[in-house]
Amino acid sequence: MSARALSNRLNQLVNGELQRLLEDSLTEIEDFMLDLNREQLSDGKDTKGKGFGNYSEATLIAKEDAGRPARTSYIVLHDKGDFYRSLVVNIVNNNLIFDATDWKLSMLEQDYGIDILGVSEEDKPKVVSKMYDILSIKLKTFFNV
Repeated sequence: MSARALSNRLNQLVNGELQRLLEDSLTEIEDFMLDLNREQLSDGKDTKGKGFGNYSEATLIAKEDAGRPARTSYIVLHDKGDFYRSLVVNIVNNNLIFDATDWKLSMLEQDYGIDILGVSEEDKPKVVSKMYDILSIKLKTFFNV
């Protein structure tokens, strides 16, 4: 690649192309990030590592009677799976916003805090690594190398 072509490509990056590449890369890892969020929820923890507590004996009996026995003794915010399936990530003003479309979200946040959605500090290096790998490929393609 000539110096002039390289200069043109760098100008394109500065003038918005890098933003597009970043957003495309984030879009590609949305499912990965949501899976990490679901894993921490299924471990009974929020993004700060705080546990949700244990099911009461009455809840365990009610779940058993309803034909949906609890998989764990600790709360995992998963009954029929609607909440887990409703998790989404949106990119707003260069920020990742974790959200859920399930009607129970506000109730769950009230009961367990707003940190139920997102990626834990422990999992952030995994996201950065995945993002690095994808963005590296996109930049190599962009520069034809």
